[in-house]
Amino acid sequence: MISYWLLFFVIAAGQGIFLAILLFLRPPQINRWLGVLIALFSLTIAHYVTFWANLFGTYPHLMGLSATLPWLFGPTLYLYVKQIQNPQTLKFTKHTALHFLPFTLDFAFYLPFFFSTASYKIMRAQQPHQYEWHTFFSSWGQVIALLIYAILIYRLVSAKKQTSQSLRTISLLFLGFALSFASYYIMTYGFQYVKIYDYYISVLMVITIYWVGYIGFMKPETLQPAVSEPTAPSKYRNSGLEKHHAEHLLTKLQTLMQQEQLYLNPELKMKVVADKMGISSHHLSQILNEQAGQNYADFINSYRISAARQRLSNPNAANEKIITIAYDVGFNTKASFNAHFKKQTGMSPSAYKKQCLGNQVSDMS
Repeated sequence: MISYWLLFFVIAAGQGIFLAILLFLRPPQINRWLGVLIALFSLTIAHYVTFWANLFGTYPHLMGLSATLPWLFGPTLYLYVKQIQNPQTLKFTKHTALHFLPFTLDFAFYLPFFFSTASYKIMRAQQPHQYEWHTFFSSWGQVIALLIYAILIYRLVSAKKQTSQSLRTISLLFLGFALSFASYYIMTYGFQYVKIYDYYISVLMVITIYWVGYIGFMKPETLQPAVSEPTAPSKYRNSGLEKHHAEHLLTKLQTLMQQEQLYLNPELKMKVVADKMGISSHHLSQILNEQAGQNYADFINSYRISAARQRLSNPNAANEKIITIAYDVGFNTKASFNAHFKKQTGMSPSAYKKQCLGNQVSDMS
């Protein structure tokens, strides 16, 4: 029974590390916070496996390696959620660093132990009562911190109506994990330690790894807030932008897109385009809403889809993979590309390619 548990967690930890690396390597940059969270969970599970497999006696230097990691779970997800809701908070500031102060202090306490000899570590393991006070306060400190961050994250997510369902699910998963983490220590200190408690906690971490990894890697756009850009005149009543000037700016914007192909940048922000135009983001939004009848995302994606259609219908590119074209024209994932392509053309990219090229199409996606 235990061997199956160990195998399950080893595979989950390995896949978690792999997912974390992928999230680091692929845009958007903000998903690196998710990569950090998955890496932390995966490393913690991997360390638990070494404990369950009784490897500490053979390899004493494995002891304590994950002891301080739970301090990082809450701040990592909290900062990710804040940046999803307000991208301007992406910069790492002194205020941001305060979230990691408890981890830093606890890690500093462990440093002498990490650099101690194997025999000393074995002696410490045999006499845990000498540092029982630190273990108690560190463990319950982590529990309290996790619960506080879980509540803060849940409140952040619940406060905005535009929050995506995927982000709400992640916040609920984390809240469930925090509660189970607390119940683990209640059972351990109040009753008696049983190894199955560890398994329950780790299963929740595994579920979080797979859910966050799948959403962050395959469907990152579903984590973004739902953008609502009403075209009601009241929104732009005080903008001061005349209609004839807005029409001129729309022409200028279309020329800019055609000449500089800004849409090829998968992380292209509205502010970057507005700065290129020499106008405010508010005026750019007004131009797109009132003159083009589109929001910013749809406008940019229309150019990406147009570029993709040219590639897909080109006989010289018949052997190109569709996923390669999707990345080249500015999409982060194939799922997002397929959804926007079908929205604009009424068919999938592969069906469009087959319609244009017929027998020249190779079965490459």
